[in-house]
Amino acid sequence: AEIYNHLIRFFSRYYQQGDFVPLRRFGKNAKYVIPYNGEEFNYYWINQGQYYVKSSEFFSKYSFTLGALTVHFRLLAAQLEPGNLKSPEKKYTWLAPPIYQFENGEVSIFFSYGPLAGAAIAPPDPPHNRQTLNRAMWTLLREKMAAQPALAPLFQESQKSPSPLEAHLAKFTRRRNRDFFIHKDLQGFLSEELKFYLKNELLDSADLDPHHPEHLAAALSAAQVVRETAGQIIALLAQLENFQQKLWEKKSFVLKTGYVISLATLRDNCEKDFFAEVLHTCAGNAAQLAEWADTLKFPSHGSDEDANLKELQRRKWAQLPLDSAHFPAAFTARLLAQLGRRQALDDLLDGVLLHSENWHALNLLQEKYRERIRTIYIDPPFNKEQEADYFYKVGYKDATWNTLLENRISAALPLLAQDGSMLVRCDYNGSMYVRMLLDQHFGKENFRNEIIINRTLAKQRVARQFTVQTESLFLYARSEQFLPGEVERPTAPQWHPLLHFPRADERPRILLGQTFYPPRNRRWALSQERIDQFAERGKIRINPEGGYTDCRGQEISGMPELLYDVELVGNEWLDIPGYAQRHQFPTENAEALLRRVIESTSAPGDWVMDFFLGSGTTTAAAQKLGRKWIGIEMGDHFFSVILPRMKKVLFGDASEISRAVSWQGGGFFKYHTLEQYEDVLENLEFTL
Repeated sequence: AEIYNHLIRFFSRYYQQGDFVPLRRFGKNAKYVIPYNGEEFNYYWINQGQYYVKSSEFFSKYSFTLGALTVHFRLLAAQLEPGNLKSPEKKYTWLAPPIYQFENGEVSIFFSYGPLAGAAIAPPDPPHNRQTLNRAMWTLLREKMAAQPALAPLFQESQKSPSPLEAHLAKFTRRRNRDFFIHKDLQGFLSEELKFYLKNELLDSADLDPHHPEHLAAALSAAQVVRETAGQIIALLAQLENFQQKLWEKKSFVLKTGYVISLATLRDNCEKDFFAEVLHTCAGNAAQLAEWADTLKFPSHGSDEDANLKELQRRKWAQLPLDSAHFPAAFTARLLAQLGRRQALDDLLDGVLLHSENWHALNLLQEKYRERIRTIYIDPPFNKEQEADYFYKVGYKDATWNTLLENRISAALPLLAQDGSMLVRCDYNGSMYVRMLLDQHFGKENFRNEIIINRTLAKQRVARQFTVQTESLFLYARSEQFLPGEVERPTAPQWHPLLHFPRADERPRILLGQTFYPPRNRRWALSQERIDQFAERGKIRINPEGGYTDCRGQEISGMPELLYDVELVGNEWLDIPGYAQRHQFPTENAEALLRRVIESTSAPGDWVMDFFLGSGTTTAAAQKLGRKWIGIEMGDHFFSVILPRMKKVLFGDASEISRAVSWQGGGFFKYHTLEQYEDVLENLEFTL
């Protein structure tokens, strides 16, 4: 019994609802201890050292007894969202056929969990909530069980309390969430904890009494048995956990690949005869024509291929985006072969979209894109108290949210170039955690700025606090090699003399074709190269109303002046919007914000990545700014929002920053659908 109690006590400390939580113990009566190696500051949370898999509803067996009756609630089917998507429809527990079975004093009642639309047993009229549905189930069960007198006690109500069945229905249908984790080294963790347990709790200093050597012998014997038995249990548990870890870390298969290319880009990179064939093929492709008509207002003429071809040959439609998903595989193979004649396809591609849970997508990118990404921008789902109207789950526990971000930041870090940077957007719900996480992975010395950006233009009424109008954008460098570019914004134009005071420099400058020496004991404020650049932009003039004595003593008529119509921007970016509302996406980032991020941290041709892509703003802005890009998103809006948006960008989308950057359209990208963890689990086959 003593050995059994020690084993129960030891393992129950760490096991919580299917997961082993790394709660290290300090001693028998003390609280917990955390790993600490003498650092000045140590950031630790309960799920550190684990993979966060998902947060989801969980269901357990539910049974109760009532006199001679035993009642079982059986869940026959449950619809759950993959990954961490929020369900677009509300889900409820409702009765399922055959409703109930009664045999030998045992009652089984059957349920399903999911949207009520299409339920096998008709639900009551809306409005629906848990309480009204519970009462409706109780009423329906009472009708169905009326012919069974032995079941009458289930429905007996009193003035002070509901019937037993209704009370248990309320407990069973209460929504329960669980966070699922995989320990990265369960055997190592439990083995170390077992050593600590044996030394500090099973063995006692009183056992060392030389007058009672039998106490020490008994304690050592018990410790040996506990160590061997617990070691075997740990080995078994580790096998199970390691198997899950291997499944989680497995490189995902690419289930589907599509290519999108503008007709003009295709025309410029393939043979003339092949392009003519492509136009003829498109003119007869009903699916492609329908997509162009729906999203880009292309005037399709239905089955009239000649009319469609004539329309396609108009310059107005030169940038139409062709999607290989609408064409046979053989046609796509020929198209790719044409594009690859002169250069590698990867060199021609502007970007890659991945429909996937982001950790697995990042895991797949490790070899090909290691240290190639110049800028990473993410706007992860904020750790809000309530879900609100979001596509993602946001009501995480702090430790869960921390683990979710930590897993993905650590996976993204190897992809970042040595002269690259990462920017993470966050609000007050999680900014303190994000800063410490980034310090942990990048090093405090690589923190560059906390940039203040606009939250939203929508009016807010908050009773117990000041209105929250800003959010933070944390900028971290990969190394000391990162240098941010200058950021400018317009100001009221003013002309100022092109002079600088600190020291004398008598070297002349050529301004607008004339040679000017500086005044005595002064120097010109700009190099000749910079003067030429400003002159080309019309920002240099000779003011005839001014004059000066130059360093040679000559009187000069006219004062060289520079137009100041911009100012350098620091870490306050409140002059531009933080969010936009153009694509029916509740947390859509503004392209103006992404333009400033991308232009200040990368150069044309560099790779930009966003693994919480949302509505696709990062990839849209990157395409318009001549960067290469990678976007990762797991929701169904990948196909309903992101893919259509990027096709419009290739077509020449004129919204947001397009006019400012002279965007005309064109480009080529591919998109993948990756195998997910749920797919791996469903496809497992075991051989005994």
